[in-house]
Amino acid sequence: SLEAAGAVIGTVDIDIRNIFDESDSRERNGLFRLANRLHIRTKHSTIQAQLLFASGDKYSGRKLAETERVLRLLPYVYDARVVPVHYADGKVDLKVITKDVWTLSPGISFSRAGGSNDSRFNLQDTNFLGWGKTLQVSRGSTVDRTSDTVAWKDPNVFGSRWTAALVYEDSSDGSQRSLQVTHPFYSLDAPWSTKITAVNFDRTISRYNLGDIVDQFNDNETSYELSGGVSSGMVDGWVKRLTFGMRYDRNQFLPTSATSLPAKQLPPDRALSYPFVGFDILQDKYKKIGDENQIGRTEDLYIGTEVTGEVGLSNGAFGADRNAIMLVLKALRGIELDEKQQLFLSSDFASRVEDGRARNLIADAGAKYYWRWRQDWLLYVGLSGSVTDSLDPDMQLLLGGDDGLRGYPLRYESGTSRALFTVEQRVFTDWFPF
Repeated sequence: SLEAAGAVIGTVDIDIRNIFDESDSRERNGLFRLANRLHIRTKHSTIQAQLLFASGDKYSGRKLAETERVLRLLPYVYDARVVPVHYADGKVDLKVITKDVWTLSPGISFSRAGGSNDSRFNLQDTNFLGWGKTLQVSRGSTVDRTSDTVAWKDPNVFGSRWTAALVYEDSSDGSQRSLQVTHPFYSLDAPWSTKITAVNFDRTISRYNLGDIVDQFNDNETSYELSGGVSSGMVDGWVKRLTFGMRYDRNQFLPTSATSLPAKQLPPDRALSYPFVGFDILQDKYKKIGDENQIGRTEDLYIGTEVTGEVGLSNGAFGADRNAIMLVLKALRGIELDEKQQLFLSSDFASRVEDGRARNLIADAGAKYYWRWRQDWLLYVGLSGSVTDSLDPDMQLLLGGDDGLRGYPLRYESGTSRALFTVEQRVFTDWFPF
């Protein structure tokens, strides 16, 4: 193999293909040609900034496969392949092939779920001028609020591994302002990460019973985070990461004009401030497949094991209004039963311990089963459940049309636990009129 031969990467050719392939008679009609002419194709530098290898590096098939996955996660890339095209004198030349998607979304959208309407007047481009940046200007109306939003997201600031995101939202019930700057673990071998976030969120919280609002109050939330992480990279098919940082999260609750509760019965203000340490153990195990959760697109299914945990200590010395131990634990497991069947298991646990007992405890577990019993027929079965204990007064466990309970209003039931069972027979075709 090229790795066993000690091959070194030579030239890297980037081939960015348009939305439609006009050499294919099925994609050569007037509408498709017009889309190709109007579309601004992704810049070479945009794709270059995402590659996990460069000319002169040792050839690694794993790096090529991971780069494909990274590229397919981008909202402006339909599919991606990285293939060796020539080998001589110890050097292997590579070709990176990507296919664009239409990313400019102007216009009006309308949707209805759970008996409630959502509408949006939107101008958004997830590949602004071909640079891979996201620009959004929109006005939307939901059952909760009407919002005007301006947002900017840059996944590669000045071609670097740094990312940035800005959001300004003015709503009928408040506003949101957020800033995030990160240097993520952009690959399995990335040695470090950093995150800086600041969020101010003012909104109306509604409490529901049988889909109807029974009470409302205002929540003014301010949160900050400064965190980082270190990793030794991939070792024997596993990645181990250590994370650490500081968080501050303050909630102030105020009455609104619709509040029926007296002020003394409003949720008590809450301020949590704590240093934390955590871990992430991740197995490098993926499978490339199609027509499972999306139609006609390559999907990267995770069939490995990942476990993430975190513990923090909130204390008045850090500006908190209470002493608490903050706990988070998550686990994922993907199992390939055979070539036609997969099972995916997940679990999440979050709580804080105050005065020796759990508060705001939320535990979730889920299972998803896929069986391709015919070439274009896929049976999907999903089961999920949640249990809670001593939820904060501003938190509710809800189930309705917005949580997958089809045929029911939004937020129909509230309680301390829930379960949802779903069975779907999915049929995929190669008929794509547009």
